[in-house]
Amino acid sequence: MTLVAGGGFLMIAYDWAYQGQPQDGILLVRLAEPPDDLRMVWLDSWHTEGNFMTFRGEAYGDGEVSAVGSYAATEGPDWGWRIVLTAVPEGGFALCMYNIPPGSGAELAVEANYS
Repeated sequence: MTLVAGGGFLMIAYDWAYQGQPQDGILLVRLAEPPDDLRMVWLDSWHTEGNFMTFRGEAYGDGEVSAVGSYAATEGPDWGWRIVLTAVPEGGFALCMYNIPPGSGAELAVEANYS
């Protein structure tokens, strides 16, 4: 995790594995004002399949930011994807990602805790 582009963005680079295969990704969070116009860009070797996903959301006073984007499904309407970053009082943060099927509630897809 590092500040980039003159401190205007937080970049979180990560790696993980799926069925023994290495994966990686980057999440960029725009830090510019106003905080109610939060923007993110996400790419991941497995989830986004070579594409960027863009998100809009907002920052909350309790150390949480939340943003929503969407992606095309194989069939039917687009699905949603929510990313939530939450500051942890002991230091670090939690990263949760939710898949949002059309007409349904959010389903936890990714949960990671960083210190």
